[in-house]
Amino acid sequence: MMRVLVALLFLFGCAAPAPLDVSSREPTCARRCLEVQSSCVSTAGITGNRMVAGDVLRACRENVEQCLSTCPPR
Repeated sequence: MMRVLVALLFLFGCAAPAPLDVSSREPTCARRCLEVQSSCVSTAGITGNRMVAGDVLRACRENVEQCLSTCPPR
């Protein structure tokens, strides 16, 4: 999943974000958040507009961070 995000970021000329640390979160919940992120990131690849794709990628990152914050600790 993260490879897809990094690949899209390079394709769209963006810097790669810091990896998300999911080690302190309950694994099943963290996995669901990362699956949602993967689906979201694939949406960025659909658009032909770099600005829109960058906005989508930022929103995906924010959404997964928010999702992970709701996961119980390990």
